[in-house]
Amino acid sequence: MLDAQTGDIVTVVTADAVRQGFGNWLMKEFGNPEISIFFPVLSPDRSRVFFKIAAGSGGRDFMSKDASHRQGLICFDLERKKFLFLRETWGHPAWHPDSSRIIEMGNLFLDAVDGSATRIPQLPQLRGSHPSISPDGRLLVTDGLADSLGGPVREWGVMVGDIRHGRHAFLHRFDNSRGANSWRKSHPHPAFSSDGHRVYFNVSSDDFTQLFVAESAPE
Repeated sequence: MLDAQTGDIVTVVTADAVRQGFGNWLMKEFGNPEISIFFPVLSPDRSRVFFKIAAGSGGRDFMSKDASHRQGLICFDLERKKFLFLRETWGHPAWHPDSSRIIEMGNLFLDAVDGSATRIPQLPQLRGSHPSISPDGRLLVTDGLADSLGGPVREWGVMVGDIRHGRHAFLHRFDNSRGANSWRKSHPHPAFSSDGHRVYFNVSSDDFTQLFVAESAPE
């Protein structure tokens, strides 16, 4: 962890500690190569961090999807310096603003202490989603392939849902198969602004990937 004000760097958890804590799972999932902690995300209250594990495949084509193997969702308590849980699959998790839950694809809330899963009722589930929660914790924004809801093949949707009441609305639906010519596919990845009044997302329906902004109506 890097303190942006002082420049101090502190190691809080290591790959060796992960191997000691979850050796059986690592052997089953990765075999016995060198591993690294990948994509760490700090909770809003800075008390916990989650991450996945990555291991190189040995290939030379770093742009290949097979260049590395990445899996698992591990949550670590920074204050007590201990692992909290291992979820053997990684979808596209993000922290809830209360720091006690993690939102995961499939409209799942994961308890940050024990990893137990609870599905948000009534909201549609989009394939390939990247969910995020509004700063006040009331709304979910996510994206994904909309064919499961009767849309055409390759159509993506960006959806906002009311977590408490199960209502939802689509901000935009589009063919996301074009856009920037990149070896890393550009997905919408919607996210709320810090005040919760706007949603930002990528759209690749034309020759260039564009940043779209949706703004809520004044109250």
